[in-house]
Amino acid sequence: MIGGSRTTEQSTSPAAQGSQNGLATASLVTAIVGVVFAFLLAIVGLILGVVIVLGIVAIVVSVVNMVIAYNLLS
Repeated sequence: MIGGSRTTEQSTSPAAQGSQNGLATASLVTAIVGVVFAFLLAIVGLILGVVIVLGIVAIVVSVVNMVIAYNLLS
């Protein structure tokens, strides 16, 4: 404009605000999925740990039983 006054517009247009809302939603969803994934990995790790410990106990018990049986039958 020549000789007229200028008005300042908003720094963010409605389209930019919608884009920011989309980024906020994407960040929230990503964070929630990350937390759920972390808990699932922790639970799977605990289950695998318990299964491994039970397997080791079963092997030790079977070896002890074989030694006892061998000693009784010899």
